[in-house]
Amino acid sequence: MKKGDTLSGIAKKYGLTLSQLKEMNNLSSNTIKIGQVLQVDEEYEEEIYEEDDSGDWYIAPDEWYEYEVETYKKLFGAWYSNPELMSLSDDDLSSFVSKNVEDKDISPEHVCEWLRRKIGVNNPSQVEIDMVTVMMLSPEIYDQAIELATRADLSSIKDTLLKYKAQMLAGHAENERQLKEFEEQEAQRKQEEESKRNKSQKGLFDLSFGMTQSQMKAALKNNGFTLSKSMDSTTMLYGNSSNKLVDYILVKLDNNNTLKGWMVEYSTLSQSQIQSIITVLMSKHGEDYKTDEGALIWDLGNSRTCVLGVLDGSVTVFYTED
Repeated sequence: MKKGDTLSGIAKKYGLTLSQLKEMNNLSSNTIKIGQVLQVDEEYEEEIYEEDDSGDWYIAPDEWYEYEVETYKKLFGAWYSNPELMSLSDDDLSSFVSKNVEDKDISPEHVCEWLRRKIGVNNPSQVEIDMVTVMMLSPEIYDQAIELATRADLSSIKDTLLKYKAQMLAGHAENERQLKEFEEQEAQRKQEEESKRNKSQKGLFDLSFGMTQSQMKAALKNNGFTLSKSMDSTTMLYGNSSNKLVDYILVKLDNNNTLKGWMVEYSTLSQSQIQSIITVLMSKHGEDYKTDEGALIWDLGNSRTCVLGVLDGSVTVFYTED
């Protein structure tokens, strides 16, 4: 050791941490004397792992800082550390790397400590640090870190940050592309479901749940039906003299005068005629129906159903809403 030498300076010169240099020389403090000879082994690896009772290995809590330093060296190609900076507050640390400090006075150790803390925000549980942990930095932090590395002449760290930032932005762009693709597919799915639901809600003779009384009358009129009898203000019977297959249609309105349900009563039909009606219902409401005691039941959603019942050739189709 000569005048002006420091342990941290020698450790940095040989690519070691201060803790490693003290460990290999059995030093308990940072005090050294001029003329003192220190052993330096650049291949030295400090043991930072401990074994628990179950036989699993983990990083000793008091060695986590040294583990981080070694990891950052591998990730960035270079790293400058000083464990004494750990006691600095975030505000004090920021003052050492602020824009008010001249570039020549920017300390590499302070820059690395600042970056270590920014990365640590994304690693609160102290899991193994890797490129993914670094890439979780925000674009703003990347820009600050690259600026500081430039000012402190940390070319290896700067180049690595530029590379990680490019990969991070590419990852964000891909995530945005996938998210946009998912949203488009989801919108298309909902549109198809809406279209399918609207189609399934439209029943025989163009009647559909929720249509107004005037819309209902227009649909029935277009299909040749006229009012035969009003049972009360919400229940009406419609007949069609030109359609010999249908005896009548009974409609039911709710308190808002919108269609709540209806029943189509057919005359006695042949098997082929019954099958034709089933085919029409399948085209409107789909092929997915249940059977219950001879009846065919379509679930139209929103507690609405279509039921086709057959008794001795007489067919009745009910549209109901619970």
